[in-house]
Amino acid sequence: VTAEAHGPGYGPYTRITMHTGLPTVLGWEHHVYQRGTSREEIHRRREGLKLLYGPGNLDEIREFIKRYKVEYIVVGELERITYGPEHLKKFEESGDLFQPVFKNQGVALFKVVKH
Repeated sequence: VTAEAHGPGYGPYTRITMHTGLPTVLGWEHHVYQRGTSREEIHRRREGLKLLYGPGNLDEIREFIKRYKVEYIVVGELERITYGPEHLKKFEESGDLFQPVFKNQGVALFKVVKH
């Protein structure tokens, strides 16, 4: 499961999922709802992504990752625009939880370290 920026459908969001086929925490909300996910669960996932990419503490982030079985976290321009760049350094600074597996021209992919 990948975590990537979430936003309105039919735009640039869910780009990794669309191009790889890997599942994501939250795709286009209307489609997710049509496939049987409750609005409450969609809201929890949206808020969890804000926590992951925003000011969430590492304990809350670990819980979110565990709940949704997140294995990869995308950090690129869309994540910086959507959530702001100030909290994204945690992915590079928390080597006990995230390991970089790819970096190129402003985009990084982190693998979640399993404990």
